[in-house]
Amino acid sequence: MGIPPQTYAILREFLTAPAPSTQLELSKQSKSSPSQVSRIINKLIATGYAERQQDGRYRVLAAPAILTHLAFQRPMSKLTSNTLMIRATPHEAKEALVREGCTLAMDSALETYSAYFRSDRVCAYTTEAPRIMEGLRSSAGGLLKVQLYEPDLPLEGDVEGGHTTRFRTLFDLVCDGRAYAGKDLFEQLWGVHLA
Repeated sequence: MGIPPQTYAILREFLTAPAPSTQLELSKQSKSSPSQVSRIINKLIATGYAERQQDGRYRVLAAPAILTHLAFQRPMSKLTSNTLMIRATPHEAKEALVREGCTLAMDSALETYSAYFRSDRVCAYTTEAPRIMEGLRSSAGGLLKVQLYEPDLPLEGDVEGGHTTRFRTLFDLVCDGRAYAGKDLFEQLWGVHLA
């Protein structure tokens, strides 16, 4: 189970392109071979998630459906490295994690993009979870849940200002079964209004 990094890179570029793209453009942007791009685009067309336009460019038809389909291959619960309840405010915990080189993700990144969303947990990616969790143990026993995840897909191209990009944040939320929380991101990325 899981999503190959190259597949993810192609899909990210295709789903976030500001306009329809050629396969060659997607190949260059995702640093993938033309055959890999062709295989993925053809699968998306066959499932009705994309179409080829008369000018030879490809257009996404159902970005939310693609994310939902991918979520079955990548449940975030399988990625959890460590969870700890600590005594701190979310702001204090997020600042500490960013100082330690973590990348804020899911709920914690979403708060950057949404004027209304607030969470009772702090989520971050790190390759050094044991060391960071050891540093947090002195604050253990509180009400704030800190969840650290080992990145299964490269974060290159998915990080800005210490947190994941809009696309990666939404992708992770959908994979965590929390697509509803990304309501603002669906609108910002694709103009999709969730009820």
